[in-house]
Amino acid sequence: MNLRKTSGAVAAVWMISLVLGAPTAFAGTDDEPEIKGRDAKNLTGFIERYYDYLEKQNYAGTTQMVKEIDGVLDKLAKSWKVGDGDGRAALQHIDAFVDVLNTFPKKWEGGFKKDRLEEGETPDGTKFHIYLPKTYKDRPKSLADFYPAIVDLRPAGEAAESYFDKNWAGQKVLESTILILPSPPETGDWATDEGISNALQPLGDLSWNKVPIHQDAMFLCGSGKTAPATARIAARFAERFAGVVFRTGGSAEDYLGANLGRISVLTAEDSPLTQASATFGGSVKKGQVDGDALAEFVSTTRRNRYPESVSGVIPNLSWGDATWLKVRQIDVTDAEKPSDYPTFRASLDRENNKIKIDSKGISKFYLRLNDEVVDLDKNVVVEINGQEVFNAIVKRDLDELLKTAYYTGDRGRLWVRIREIEVPVVDTATAGDGADGGQPKDDD
Repeated sequence: MNLRKTSGAVAAVWMISLVLGAPTAFAGTDDEPEIKGRDAKNLTGFIERYYDYLEKQNYAGTTQMVKEIDGVLDKLAKSWKVGDGDGRAALQHIDAFVDVLNTFPKKWEGGFKKDRLEEGETPDGTKFHIYLPKTYKDRPKSLADFYPAIVDLRPAGEAAESYFDKNWAGQKVLESTILILPSPPETGDWATDEGISNALQPLGDLSWNKVPIHQDAMFLCGSGKTAPATARIAARFAERFAGVVFRTGGSAEDYLGANLGRISVLTAEDSPLTQASATFGGSVKKGQVDGDALAEFVSTTRRNRYPESVSGVIPNLSWGDATWLKVRQIDVTDAEKPSDYPTFRASLDRENNKIKIDSKGISKFYLRLNDEVVDLDKNVVVEINGQEVFNAIVKRDLDELLKTAYYTGDRGRLWVRIREIEVPVVDTATAGDGADGGQPKDDD
């Protein structure tokens, strides 16, 4: 499921993390980022600085950004792939940004009142309730001033108002955090497609243009009967959340612990799932899940954009996203029990510029690369199940950067190259063979 999927103009990007401001004249100031020589080598760094700057400028100046990126293309010729000809074709994705600029507001226009539970509805009719803290401002000065958000999956049959009064009213965490209470699905099961859509659509819609939600500080919360579904959603979309909170209960589906190993967990009690998560490197805090403990967890926990290791159990391909790694093809699609599901565990060896993957039941991966994951000035080595399958320079690709940034809408992770890697067949592959049949010397 695409987390940013919404209807109308909102469908363009989920969690507006790119600069989609009105194409107004640029008001330059002394702190405006300048393109320097090193930015031809790592354009992501420049774009990140420019995004931060434009947020401070209330999203003005996007036209100037397009112009400057166009001007820097010539500098990219040696260290970046920039498409055919002189590389101007790569700007088609910036043009796509411009097509939706006029739909982005000059300020966050949710229209919700502070310090009270308000009802809302997404463009596709998904209902939810939202609470904004007393300190809420619809014009934050910078990304650092965006608000953490908790999505709490309340049980079916309980009104949002009474649920809020019983579980959230007066909680310290709400002094500086946005609370979203999606409406339960008709079946009452949050783990269904309808339930997942109801859980995530409001977050995507609100982040688009209504409230400034910090995309590295989003949390999923469940308790009692909703805890198992909360665990499944958090495990399936772990790359989007900073953490998950189990106020009561947990999940017996311990195999999901592999997926939760890359996000933080706050839980009132141990469960097979939380115990398994800890074995995969997950940060699990057990104890109080309200008051000071919850407030501290939310204020100090942030999404790890580029974890040193990722792991996962893959019931189907929709579970395959793992930050810098994505499962592209699995061998088993009809497994009857979790022990038969495809699995992987991967790690970054930055000292040797190597990516190591151990997998079962998976035949292809996508590697999502940038200069935060590996050193793209050196050969990138990929080892799968003990065999070296890739050892070559990976060229930064401007077109890939713009395309993936636009379609994922995830400002926190900008990929400059996505490389498909095949898993070697145990009986026939030879160590050192390249993913394309023979070890490549360059990434053409």
